[in-house]
Amino acid sequence: MRVGLGLCWFKLGQLQLARKSFDRALQLAPDNAHALVSAGVLRLRPPEGDIVETREAEKQRFDEATQMIIGAYDRDAQLPLTA
Repeated sequence: MRVGLGLCWFKLGQLQLARKSFDRALQLAPDNAHALVSAGVLRLRPPEGDIVETREAEKQRFDEATQMIIGAYDRDAQLPLTA
């Protein structure tokens, strides 16, 4: 339910609400491959607005996103989003 809601928020351009939905889904079910890949993909996007991101923050964001997507694949290699 939370992942679907997050995808709707994402499609509507409400990225903060999408992230909250994905993060909540992961709180409730940390092994949810759909939530992991969705949250990981969202984290690949640069910050919104006029926020200037340091190289270190960018690397940390990419590392976190990569780990989430790899985690999704580890949990469900047949998931179309991870293949």
